Amino acid sequence: MTPLPRWLARGLGLRARMTASYVLVTFAAVIVVEALAGILLLPNLNVQADLDNRVVNTANMYVKEYEPMLADAGTLPAALAKPELGRPGTGLGPGQERTVDQGVLIP
Repeated sequence: MTPLPRWLARGLGLRARMTASYVLVTFAAVIVVEALAGILLLPNLNVQADLDNRVVNTANMYVKEYEPMLADAGTLPAALAKPELGRPGTGLGPGQERTVDQGVLIP
């Protein structure tokens, strides 16, 4: 058998241990930061998708509700005399919305 090199027989030196320590600490820090970013950002992505679905559902509800009235009116002035979209008395100002059931409450 051939003798092992001197540095291998003595074990890893200080330089190798320090390098391994830095690599492991950096790896752990990256994992922690990625986990925090995932916890903080992923719920916000789902909220936007939920809002998009609610807006589409509300638009479809208005189409079903007002399309027959607008088709019966025939002309634009007659259609404009029909009730307005939205719900009066909601207590919401411009640019505000409130989620209800599967849709969005529009003032």
